Amino acid sequence: MMREYTAYASGVNEGREIAGFALAGVPVGASASNLREAAVRTILRSEGPVFLDSGAFSEVRFSPQTQRMEIVNRITPREWRRRLAIYLRVAQTLGNRLSVVAPDCVGDQDETLKRLALYRPELQQIAELGAQVLIPLQVGARIHEEFYAEATAVAGVPLVPAFTMKKAATSEEDAARFLRRVKPARIHLLGMGRENFRAPRIVAMIHACSPLTEISMDSNRLRAVTGKKRSMTVLERDLRSRVPENLYSEVDSPVLSSAQVRLDYTDSIYSPGDWATRDMLREIAISSGFSLSEMHAFFADPNSFIARTMPNSDVCYWEHPLVDFALDRAWRKYVGQVIDANVRTAAIQQTFQQTKCLNGLNRHGIVLMPIKPGRNSMRIGTKCVLAGAHCFFLSPWFVALAWWKLYGFPLAPFSNSTPTNLPLGATA
Repeated sequence: MMREYTAYASGVNEGREIAGFALAGVPVGASASNLREAAVRTILRSEGPVFLDSGAFSEVRFSPQTQRMEIVNRITPREWRRRLAIYLRVAQTLGNRLSVVAPDCVGDQDETLKRLALYRPELQQIAELGAQVLIPLQVGARIHEEFYAEATAVAGVPLVPAFTMKKAATSEEDAARFLRRVKPARIHLLGMGRENFRAPRIVAMIHACSPLTEISMDSNRLRAVTGKKRSMTVLERDLRSRVPENLYSEVDSPVLSSAQVRLDYTDSIYSPGDWATRDMLREIAISSGFSLSEMHAFFADPNSFIARTMPNSDVCYWEHPLVDFALDRAWRKYVGQVIDANVRTAAIQQTFQQTKCLNGLNRHGIVLMPIKPGRNSMRIGTKCVLAGAHCFFLSPWFVALAWWKLYGFPLAPFSNSTPTNLPLGATA
């Protein structure tokens, strides 16, 4: 049996990484604690589901002395509101495609409830925009069902329950009891990826306890493919070594193709103000031999300046050989910079596009996971032996018939006669 679920690639906090996963059709997961402006803008352009974590796990650490999670770097109210403001901004664009983790405290039910009450107005604004708010089911004095009911009442918005699968992890027994009693519309597995050896068993358990519950999960997908001799790192080195072709028409590069970036020399070369950096413009002016007044005019409006007619001449600035040479040199440098900036995006897109195809993901990263049969379920092999192609009371007769047609009556090897229909080249 196969079961649909949504698997987010979490821990993706750079714009180029977010763009790579989005291009590969993999749902993006990020932490609001580490998002910069460029990354937020990239998320706003995403077409698939997006998962935003609060980053609360970073404020705690397990203490061997007390045998429990303790806060070592408390998140301030000001910082919580900054992260919630990011939630709100993304929710305004993505609506119901966004899932966010509510303010919580890992391993502390009481502190989590306090934070839900404190930030209730912000959570209500986010929920009103259609975003789904997840609440990690923290372990503690209350059982999960009691904690979930109290958290929902305190927050004042519908909450999606989430099982913590790493720090202060939920036990399978507690998870099964919660699912049987609550039967939520959706459950999220925090910190568990589809490659995790426990994932098929957990998903099967969810399906058995609450068949109609939708499943989502998140994990760091980059960690497994980056590092010395690992697939994506090797691919990045290969992409950096590739020399782009057609520099003086539409640039042909595997990096630009994967990152869906188009660079066209003909469209761009005479508009350096649209692509050249300040340093490039300075190099163009110096290499072209501009006077001081020409440099000021060029820096003020590069595109208009090079289209002007040169003093005491009938040609434009861009037609002068020195200017043309300087523009071409700056263009080559610019193309190299764009390719370098997009190598990571291209490597992620190629790596996870292949994974997506192998696993049958749709354009928004919804995948199928095989469900392990329950204790009372009949396996495919058993069905095949009982009533399939290898049926125990039919298969021997067909094997015997095949032998008889190829080599004669099955008892022939035990007689003194020599078979007359052995295969070509065989001896009795």
